[in-house]
Amino acid sequence: MSNLENSLNESLSLLKSNKYNEALEILKKIEIQDSRVFFLLGTIYSVMKNINLGEEFLIKASKLDNKNSSIFNNLANLMVVKGDLESAKKNYLTAIEIDQNIDSMSEIANIYINENNLDDAKKYLNMALEKDPEHKKSNFRLGNLYLKLNEHKKGLNHIKKATGFIRFNNSGFEIIE
Repeated sequence: MSNLENSLNESLSLLKSNKYNEALEILKKIEIQDSRVFFLLGTIYSVMKNINLGEEFLIKASKLDNKNSSIFNNLANLMVVKGDLESAKKNYLTAIEIDQNIDSMSEIANIYINENNLDDAKKYLNMALEKDPEHKKSNFRLGNLYLKLNEHKKGLNHIKKATGFIRFNNSGFEIIE
């Protein structure tokens, strides 16, 4: 395994353990222009709430690898935080185009729900659920969308699929799947 691969694996391990500063130190020492390095730097800075550096490194990653949907999904998430919803939608759509990224489908639908564009929201939520019928976020969002449309039965079915229902009984409560 190369030094680059070792450094990437070590930083990933630290990232999974929430040791962001240690992972950053390893990644900053890498001198090779590699999309994976930039992706990890951008992701770590984003998690640490350094939005500008997160954006800078994710953009660098996207220029080196325009076929990694996670780069565009994470960049879109940052754009939502910044309040730039048009850029967020553009990046979510890029991620969807690359590999039908389910999280991007659900997140762009959420933007459409907030914009009261329920037809497009429903379209992307249904696309996500076609790919993964158990996707909790998409089921929850589609359930709430149906409730907005006064289609209560459909809404409650999707919410139940996402969260289950609570039923109180003699021993306290139980989650109904």
